[in-house]
Amino acid sequence: MTDREILSRALWEAGVLELAEGEVPLRWNSAAALENPQVRTLLLDALEELARDHYAAAEAVLGGTWAALLAERLCLPLNPKELPERLLLAEETVAEGEDLFALAAALRAEGKNVAAAALFNYGMVSARDALDRADVRLHWLTDLETAAAAALQEGIADFETYDRLLELTEG
Repeated sequence: MTDREILSRALWEAGVLELAEGEVPLRWNSAAALENPQVRTLLLDALEELARDHYAAAEAVLGGTWAALLAERLCLPLNPKELPERLLLAEETVAEGEDLFALAAALRAEGKNVAAAALFNYGMVSARDALDRADVRLHWLTDLETAAAAALQEGIADFETYDRLLELTEG
């Protein structure tokens, strides 16, 4: 079993990933991710490893709650007023990618070297296209395809729900 598969199963078990009714059949529960100490540690350990493996040259971290936790672990400034050359954008989830694209494009226009890391990637084509336009490489801990497979294997989702989940990547 891969790290992404292990993480996806833990996220389902802790209620961080939830099946939902409506247009988007998967919900990320931010509160559950932060409230559960085992899951929070698992996510933060994996995020720190990803950052150290791929973004060791980062001089500051930009973002919200998970960026703050990561910045603390890496002993880097969080959201500094004067931005250094090499920046890591840390996101909880990436769906369509437009917000991340807009920020990355603005930073690139200022001559900054920008990379992005996410806890969960919905894997949408629109997000890949937006990040390609911004010339930003995105790494993630786990993704929709892996989570959908774990849900099917664990009996959380049936085949119809599994197919609906995978349709999200086409957005």
